[in-house]
Amino acid sequence: MQPRFTANILVVLLTVIVPQFNASRAFAQSAAPKQTQEEFVAEVRANFQQRNFAALDGIANQVRESKERFPGGDWKLFVFYQSLARPNLSVTATEPEWKAHLENFENWIKAAPKSQTARIASANSWVEYAKLARIADRDWREFDKDVGGKEYQKRLKQANIALDFDTKNFFVNLAKEVKGEIRRDPGAKLPSLCPHFYYVKLAMEQGRAFDDWTRYNDIFAKAEALEPNYYYFYQLKAFDLMVQNQGVKGQWEAFAENSIKTVAEKVSTAEGDITYYMIVSFVRARYVKPDGRADFFTDNNIWGQKIWDGYKEIEAKYGTSKFRLNEMALLASKAQQFKVAQLLFDRIGDDWDERVWERRTEFEGYRNMAKAKAPTVATKLKTDLAGLKATLTSPKTIYAKSQEVVFEAVIENPANAADSVMYEVGVAAFSLAIQGSGKGAKETILLPQTDGPEIRQLKPGNSIRLTYKISSLAPGSYKARLKSMASNEVTFNIGTAAKR
Repeated sequence: MQPRFTANILVVLLTVIVPQFNASRAFAQSAAPKQTQEEFVAEVRANFQQRNFAALDGIANQVRESKERFPGGDWKLFVFYQSLARPNLSVTATEPEWKAHLENFENWIKAAPKSQTARIASANSWVEYAKLARIADRDWREFDKDVGGKEYQKRLKQANIALDFDTKNFFVNLAKEVKGEIRRDPGAKLPSLCPHFYYVKLAMEQGRAFDDWTRYNDIFAKAEALEPNYYYFYQLKAFDLMVQNQGVKGQWEAFAENSIKTVAEKVSTAEGDITYYMIVSFVRARYVKPDGRADFFTDNNIWGQKIWDGYKEIEAKYGTSKFRLNEMALLASKAQQFKVAQLLFDRIGDDWDERVWERRTEFEGYRNMAKAKAPTVATKLKTDLAGLKATLTSPKTIYAKSQEVVFEAVIENPANAADSVMYEVGVAAFSLAIQGSGKGAKETILLPQTDGPEIRQLKPGNSIRLTYKISSLAPGSYKARLKSMASNEVTFNIGTAAKR
């Protein structure tokens, strides 16, 4: 089982959250765009159906350059492409409707042969069309050997054809229009000026056998270099790293946590927290287990405090939306953070969102549960880690390879501390930070490996013992410490760099 909300029972949030929410709501009202997301989608689809292709290119160029977002944090650029992904806003289109829809992209490409937007939108739609034809792994392995089946691969090939355009020509023609889009080294070789180009490329990688991640990671690196704040890249990779797909246990969670630091370094701390929220919320909605008994918050190593931090940053920077508010209420409910959930349900009132809850009875059930279980008085449960003592050890200081490295952390609630109280903490709060010694070396975050309960109560005098195993680090010298609380620092070496 995995942690729900880590190191934050949040029982004292009533006095803290309400003023934050009020300020956020005032901000959302003052910064609200003139056009709602629904109106924007309707405008884009109407232009496509009426073949106003010049207008579509103009809209795409504007939202690509402005990086504007809707309340709730959705990028206008992403919404633009998703508005055109299917013949209608559902997945129940007929084959004639799909044929006409895809042919209209060809009309756009012919009318504007230098439009990167037309080709990316076409490829994006072909990927969605391909998903409808995908068959289960056990079926394609037994019959035609193609990942997802022959028809699935055939449609993905059409997406690839759409993306195979003269990128150098686009760079010359569009450099002035999107001036400032590339904020990195001007000599960097980036095949496209549109971040959604790489979103489609990564989506297409799901049609390949994952025997080698080199190609995938190369696409992801280019995507991240162009626009590290386009969180949809991170959502796709986290999804592909899930155990139900191509990853191993704990891999997608570690990637999500490392993404916080990556985005924080390249953009801002707030956007790092937002990215984590967006990754977790995306993966949760797609999490399944073969036996059908899936509990996302107990089966995965989730840093609950960062989910909440991310939501608050979304609301503060962009305002919230009906969907996002309902989504956070569901996340808080499933994580058994009933005080937070109750506050959110109070704001929602009766404005529930079917996309989140599916049925009104589900919404009402979770709302009633939050009301019944939300604590009415503050307890002595701590909401930080300041009073805990951590000791980090490793059996050796020199290892031949990274797979041999093992760390152990003992987390203790001292019995003789002046403010000794009981803690209730999720073990994901005790992530390990590993820093290389080389110039510009990135920090790697490692989550503890445990098969025990992930929400632990630490009474005065009690302790817990956690183990960390490293899967892949290059040879060199490193320092390790606990990330979210004070601990000793351990220096270790891997490979030939360890020799004196």
